[in-house]
Amino acid sequence: VSWSPGLSDYTEDVKWAIEQIGEPPVLVGHSMGGLVVQQVLGRSDIPVHSAVLMAAVPPKGMYEPALRLAQAHPALFYKLSLLNASPRWMWEHWLSAADFRELFFSETTPLEHTKRFLSLFQSEPPRGLIDLLMFCPPAQFRFDGPMLVMGAEADIIIPPDFVQRTAEAFSAELKILPGMGHAMMLEDNWRAAAKSIEDWLKHGTRKRRNHHESRRIQRKRP
Repeated sequence: VSWSPGLSDYTEDVKWAIEQIGEPPVLVGHSMGGLVVQQVLGRSDIPVHSAVLMAAVPPKGMYEPALRLAQAHPALFYKLSLLNASPRWMWEHWLSAADFRELFFSETTPLEHTKRFLSLFQSEPPRGLIDLLMFCPPAQFRFDGPMLVMGAEADIIIPPDFVQRTAEAFSAELKILPGMGHAMMLEDNWRAAAKSIEDWLKHGTRKRRNHHESRRIQRKRP
């Protein structure tokens, strides 16, 4: 059986990268990468300045979103499952560009655009898939740094209500981008997503730091 990476391996990779940087970074994670960021935030030995979760897998994993997808879009769920169980050369038999667009993009995205990214698409490693379905954050998980949780209005992989729950779990700022699908950073109007992050880095992180500083001062008062 060949080696298959899981969330713990990706977390260690991020830890190594932060050590090379030499200072707490702003972490941005999308989908499964958003769950990796959550793993990192739960580690007291990994310093992080702030975090952005984009259409991130919820803290309790993919079980509920996957069940929702299977119920609402059974054919697409079946085809997506086949991708993770078959070699790359067979994928064109399971998934069309139109299917790929419905799963990951908004309906206005040109098919030529989705065809390009479908050719670059990769399945998740088996152990990573298990982690996605079974992951749960450590007890007493808490991150007091600034955090932005972003979702996409037309996302059927991580629908907006799951994104809202994630934001509430971390007491984070919430931003839902209208008219976008799961792969918001690859949409034609990806600049809207980038601008949201840029604006938050300029203003939102400062407000969060001031809020926590105020709380610390209040706790110190007799």
